[in-house]
Amino acid sequence: MQKNSVVSEMTPYTRTTRHPNWTIDRVQALQGKQVKVVGQLMTDNDHYNANDDCGFTGARASCWRSTIWEIHPVVKLFVCNVSSGCDASSPDSAWTDLDQP
Repeated sequence: MQKNSVVSEMTPYTRTTRHPNWTIDRVQALQGKQVKVVGQLMTDNDHYNANDDCGFTGARASCWRSTIWEIHPVVKLFVCNVSSGCDASSPDSAWTDLDQP
């Protein structure tokens, strides 16, 4: 993980019961691609320390996450379909819903 990453977690139950197209192979194929995740925002206080949280005062060089905030569980997942990339102002048409076959 990079120091500017945000953790998002797909729970097995949500993935298998509500998103049959979110197969392991399909999700792994997204590695390195720009994605947009939608879900509940929560904190993971287990990582609120200088070893993990790069936003923590006095964070160590070995920190690996930008914040203790996480998106958990992921309830919608999109992949950018524009070759020049997407951003917060990109229209919905720039994103492909992973629920689509």
